[in-house]
Amino acid sequence: MEINLKTLLFVYNPKSGRGVIGAHLAEVIKAFESAGYIPTIYRTRTAHDLPYIAEHFAPLYDHVVCAGGDGTLNGLISGLMNVKPEDRPTVGFIPTGSTNDTRNSYKLPLNIARAAGIAVNGVPFETDIGKLNDRHFVYVAAFGELSAVSAFTPQSAKNMFGYGAYLTGGIKALLKMRTQYVKVTYDDGKTVEGDYFLGMATNAMSVGGIAGILGNSVDLQDGLHELMLFKKPADLIQFNEEIAAAFNPNIDAGGLITRLKSNHMIFESEEELQWVVDGEDAGKCKRAEIVNFNRAVRIMCGPNIKQ
Repeated sequence: MEINLKTLLFVYNPKSGRGVIGAHLAEVIKAFESAGYIPTIYRTRTAHDLPYIAEHFAPLYDHVVCAGGDGTLNGLISGLMNVKPEDRPTVGFIPTGSTNDTRNSYKLPLNIARAAGIAVNGVPFETDIGKLNDRHFVYVAAFGELSAVSAFTPQSAKNMFGYGAYLTGGIKALLKMRTQYVKVTYDDGKTVEGDYFLGMATNAMSVGGIAGILGNSVDLQDGLHELMLFKKPADLIQFNEEIAAAFNPNIDAGGLITRLKSNHMIFESEEELQWVVDGEDAGKCKRAEIVNFNRAVRIMCGPNIKQ
């Protein structure tokens, strides 16, 4: 009898989400084997080994699955983006992190066993991937003090408190909001400029665990990033107006929020901007270029994903 077996590389972050994946490894591997895969398992050791593994070893397999938070998925995708498009395997993702914006975008369940099933039997979905200078990102590249909250909140606090840790950091950041002058050039010459305390280019349904802030017109496959730029409110009334407008694009915030879509943006500032990609520190620079790679990677998604 001929048995048609496929190969699968499974990479997991043992520290993500208080290490919950460790207690579920048996059922995860069972899901892979039930789908006809022979899994090879790799336990990440540092934050830097995953891109290398993805670039040099993942293309040797029929399928690759990672388990961890948004940063883990970022490491895997970053490595795959250095592989020829035709050689990139389809990606499965088992979310075990504290926020998991990508879980929301790709309709993945919290239950690890169910997520493992979707990782090998889900809907193949071609998603856009972004690049900030030399750093790839799956769902967000952001600058400003608030954007740094997730990057600089201690991992222990993320694991213990989840989104509450982000919220506490966000309140502290609001108390010392600082704006910086930024000029954005997009769509071959159009510009927008001003003093902003936060800016984010996204390809996601939620950011920081908050759904709805990006509006209802997000398309993960349209080759465009959604950009939101936030000016500092003058008082509490303007602050409340800005918050309301952030969650409803139809509300006029008096120019406090700028929204646009583009596949190519250049950010120029007089001072270095602190950037964060997918919740991880991306360094500082005075000039940043963001490019969208349309439908660059296939991710296995839940059945409710919009194609």
